Amino acid sequence: MAVTAYHHFRYSIEQYYARITPYERHLLLSTLQAFTRAMDAYNLTYFLYGGSLLGSYRHHGIIPWDDDVDIMMNSSQKELIKKALGKKSPDYELDIPPSGQWKFYYTHMHNLLNRNHRWPYVDMFFFEENSTHIWDEVPEYGKTFIFRKNKVFPLRNRPFNHLMVHAPCNPAACMNGYTEEICVASSYSHKEETPLPVYKWVTVPCDKLKFRFPFIQRTQFDDGAWNESLVNNTKLIHTIITPKYC
Repeated sequence: MAVTAYHHFRYSIEQYYARITPYERHLLLSTLQAFTRAMDAYNLTYFLYGGSLLGSYRHHGIIPWDDDVDIMMNSSQKELIKKALGKKSPDYELDIPPSGQWKFYYTHMHNLLNRNHRWPYVDMFFFEENSTHIWDEVPEYGKTFIFRKNKVFPLRNRPFNHLMVHAPCNPAACMNGYTEEICVASSYSHKEETPLPVYKWVTVPCDKLKFRFPFIQRTQFDDGAWNESLVNNTKLIHTIITPKYC
């Protein structure tokens, strides 16, 4: 999950090309679907987080130049999560490192050097909570990624490519560190688990990319509901109506 907007003097559209093939994207989304079905079967809490929440909010799916999925979960449910995801073996497995994010991954792809997991995977983050707020349990993220519960719950489904996935009831209030109007190229390859060269860490206004990638055009109705139209250059792909934010 990228949390920093990197700036570089050299802008190139090449840094925003898709880093995965259509088939790899299909496998990534299939991994997400297997994950959500397992969570739903046990009635566990999960929702789009970080770059994936931004992707749903801005593109109705994976950010076109991204290569993983970020999901937030309740840290108090870890044992049930293990049980639920264990039923997806052998096609999918769960990697639990000593620290950092868990990975739910598809087992039939290539090995990653010095890693226990494979790609594609769902990056699993966990929140701690009190009576009013939730926050990322990872210390380096917890001070930035802290949200009021009444801006997160009750969860609502949002488009994520061809899927509908749980998301905060006020997505705009839960994207700390991300800006809808600024497009940040990837600084890390999850597919290879390696940082990308510094010259690829570019940041541009999203308006410069709307001729190439689909973006949401959003208008609000008098009752507070939202009209979200996915537009690729000037071509309308689809339109949905989402409820008033909480």
